[in-house]
Amino acid sequence: MTVAIFLDRINKICRIGEGRGQKKQNVPCLTERLERSVRECFRKLVWPILRLDKYLKERNARNFKRMLSEGKMISLLDDGFQIRDPKGKVTLVPWATISSINAFQVDLFTLDMICVEFYQDDGSRIEINEHMEGYQAIMELVRSKFKGFDADWYEKVAFPPLKPNFRELWRKE
Repeated sequence: MTVAIFLDRINKICRIGEGRGQKKQNVPCLTERLERSVRECFRKLVWPILRLDKYLKERNARNFKRMLSEGKMISLLDDGFQIRDPKGKVTLVPWATISSINAFQVDLFTLDMICVEFYQDDGSRIEINEHMEGYQAIMELVRSKFKGFDADWYEKVAFPPLKPNFRELWRKE
């Protein structure tokens, strides 16, 4: 039942007896107060839930776009790696241009997804995730390629679940 229907029913109840010559009661004041309190309850209780629901839907849409990196493939090169998307666009990432490597976890409600970011000297950011083809191969090579790389990073990022667990894995000195 909506607020308008509820208030309309209250008004009908309050008007019973008005037409039979009885003295008009001070009912509008009662309905106005009731209307104000119903609107206040809606504002304090229901509206935040609706806003949270909208936020969660938007957040999950962004996260599912990340997960839908299906078709993206990571290929190793002698001097770096490349990411090819299903449309054929290729992004090259030379090892020499990487300034830092970070990892974090994304909550997708039913599962978590591990993402790794490669920041380049020019400030650009390349993100890969564990659902991309070639992810395991590149992460094994990255461990050996960058001195000082955190070898136990996966457990630190994956646990506890449902939290971002952001970690810096390596930074250029």
